[in-house]
Amino acid sequence: MTSPEFPKNQPQKRLKTETTLTETRKKDRKIMIAEVTRLCDKHGVGYTVLQEYPAGPRCDAVSIVDARTALALTLDFDGGSVQPNTFVLAWHFDWKRQKVVGDKFQVVPGFAQGYNEYHFRKATDVCRGFEDLMYTLDRRLCSIAKGEATDPSPIVVPTGGRQGFMVFCDTICDGDVPLGVESVEGEPDKWVVFDTEREAQLDLIDDLEEAIRQFKEGEREYEEIVNDNFILAVEVHADGSISTDTATYPAPCP
Repeated sequence: MTSPEFPKNQPQKRLKTETTLTETRKKDRKIMIAEVTRLCDKHGVGYTVLQEYPAGPRCDAVSIVDARTALALTLDFDGGSVQPNTFVLAWHFDWKRQKVVGDKFQVVPGFAQGYNEYHFRKATDVCRGFEDLMYTLDRRLCSIAKGEATDPSPIVVPTGGRQGFMVFCDTICDGDVPLGVESVEGEPDKWVVFDTEREAQLDLIDDLEEAIRQFKEGEREYEEIVNDNFILAVEVHADGSISTDTATYPAPCP
């Protein structure tokens, strides 16, 4: 397939191809990677084609990182995907850079997207098919090239708080989300933070054992007991917020 040429830093019209590309075909995955890297070159955004990606041998991937803003995206084409040709673009960047996703970047009419309202440093696009992916990605990279991707962060990250461990869940749209809120009548809600990593691990095990019991007794389906929960070290601040190495979360809402 011959790639059409587009003016630099101008979004293209929806890509029309002679045949429909699909990530389930090996040769198509190579073409898809080539088209994505061509768009990165067009807009001057850095990338690395990942030779070994943990999703498996039938998965090709490219890591996109803009050197100017540190806004990053890992885009994979998985031949074994249970939802082939549905692409989730999880844009994110390091909280230590004191930036948030820009207003012009997060608000694009017609885009199926999500925006993390905990720390404002992640935005998500969902694309149906390769044509939609290229259309979306081209506009996102164009926005990055124009300096519209980030705004200065309004968040002041506190320091010097209590150290502990929390259970998190890995979600597609919002990334890592903290789990567990302690509610006491007459007091503000608090995150459930454990003093040691082992205490957090035991809490995870207790929940898993209860879920397995419910599954054995027919109270829950198998899919309901399989989750993406894990443990992270956190710092708890005086205002009730918590911080990990990559994000800050406000105190839980009552």
